[in-house]
Amino acid sequence: MTKKGAAAVGLLAAGVAVGALIVSASKAKAVQLGPVQVSLLSNPVQAYIAVDGVEVETPAVITLMPGVHTFAAPPKSQDLMVTYGFNEWTVDGQVVSYGAVAQIAIAGPCTVKAEYMMINAGIATIATNNTPT
Repeated sequence: MTKKGAAAVGLLAAGVAVGALIVSASKAKAVQLGPVQVSLLSNPVQAYIAVDGVEVETPAVITLMPGVHTFAAPPKSQDLMVTYGFNEWTVDGQVVSYGAVAQIAIAGPCTVKAEYMMINAGIATIATNNTPT
């Protein structure tokens, strides 16, 4: 075999190997077609979150089809001792929205978390008329 022939065979083999790697990579990134498990968390824990209009208490594991889903969290807690306001939605630790209602794309198993932040602590004072007589 000539040097040119050997080089051509080598280039052909390298091209086939690269093509196989590209096909493997694209298969690995394919969207899952069936239902997926989604862990639903909140901070603080035990919040009521609506997913596509269905209320779920966190923490929970729910099953969703891949696609875009509506996640809604109460904008403010009703706790008398501590008031929390909605802060952000994360998916697998990455911030995806700052709105209390968000459209989140689910492509595979993941963890969706509603993050709140403390606004006020303590019992709110009740206005009374304590005028001395």
